[in-house]
Amino acid sequence: MGIAGNEGDSVYAVFDGVISDTGFDDTLGNYIVLNTESGEVVTYGHLSGSKVPTGAQVKTGEIIGLMGKTGNATGTFLSISVMLNGETIDPMLYF
Repeated sequence: MGIAGNEGDSVYAVFDGVISDTGFDDTLGNYIVLNTESGEVVTYGHLSGSKVPTGAQVKTGEIIGLMGKTGNATGTFLSISVMLNGETIDPMLYF
């Protein structure tokens, strides 16, 4: 799912959890992966930067990154995906 915004807008953790990975991918650009205690894996992509290191414990609503247009992006937006038990879940079910 893509959410439009402005370069540098704050990106927030949608769950409490642990940052299991941060990095760069040709498609996702700068990304963050958040693992929750209940098993969701949330991936945030196309960020201009991360505000948290791998291994950090985060709380819902904490700023974890900044919106950007890195990777295979044609404009500034946040790509967010949620997986549970290896299956993709519609992120809107959580909002």
